[in-house]
Amino acid sequence: MEKRIEETLCLELLRGWAECSGLNLETGARGAAPRYVREAERLIDDRAQEALSITEIAAQLDISARSLSEGFRRFRGITPHDYLTTRRLDDLRKALEEAPPGETISSIAGTRGYVNLTAMSASYRGRFGESPYQTLRNRPGRA
Repeated sequence: MEKRIEETLCLELLRGWAECSGLNLETGARGAAPRYVREAERLIDDRAQEALSITEIAAQLDISARSLSEGFRRFRGITPHDYLTTRRLDDLRKALEEAPPGETISSIAGTRGYVNLTAMSASYRGRFGESPYQTLRNRPGRA
C-alpha cells in the first residue's frame, strides 16, 4: 500500500512539473513545444484585442516568421495565423456577449482591430455557426 501511495505521489508531481513546463504527457514529443511557441501563444492570448501580425510576433520573440510558422505547424498542428484568428474571434465573441445595451458590432470589432467587417463576419460565422449580430442580439442578460 505504501509503495502505491509513493508511485501515485511521484506521478502527480511529474504531471504538475510537465504542466508548468508546457509539456503534455498525453501527446508525447509533439506536445512538448519549444519556448518560442509557448511565448507566442502567451503573447497572442495577452494581446488578442490587437491586430498583431505574425511578423510582429516573431520580431518580438527575436525569431523569423518562418521559424515561428514551422514551430506552430510541428508542435501545434496549426499555423500561428490560425491560432491568432481563433483567439481574436473568441475575444470578439466574449465582447459581444458582454456588450452593454446600445453597443454596435462595428464599434466592438473596431476596438479589436477588425477593419473588414464582411471578412470578420464570415470568419465568425464559420467558427461559431451564427453571425456577430445574432450573438449580440441573443447575449445573456440583454435588456
